Amino acid sequence: MPISTSAVIRGNCRRGLSAQAYRIVQDSLTNVAKHASPDTTTRVRVDVGAPGPGRGVRIRVDNSAGSTPTRAPALPSAGRGLTGMRERVALYGGTVDAGRTDDGGYRVDATLWPVPR
Repeated sequence: MPISTSAVIRGNCRRGLSAQAYRIVQDSLTNVAKHASPDTTTRVRVDVGAPGPGRGVRIRVDNSAGSTPTRAPALPSAGRGLTGMRERVALYGGTVDAGRTDDGGYRVDATLWPVPR
């Protein structure tokens, strides 16, 4: 499964914030591996934003529908991927939006802010 990545990082962000961003990307890629066609193309973009008090982290993980009609073999699942993402972004006053794309793929968009709420 091809994956392309793009990261825009200008300085450091808080340790807890970067850990939550990492977990959101990890959960998103796990969902791609579990649910997407084996020949899907996946893109990961993380933008840490400009340094300053209002600095946020924006994450987008999306995958194409792929051309293979069969799904990857089922992997064990606790069924908590998206729920866990929502809980993580809530800790940082952020948002997460996930759903199908126009081409039949799937996307996850998440934004986290620097101060836990």
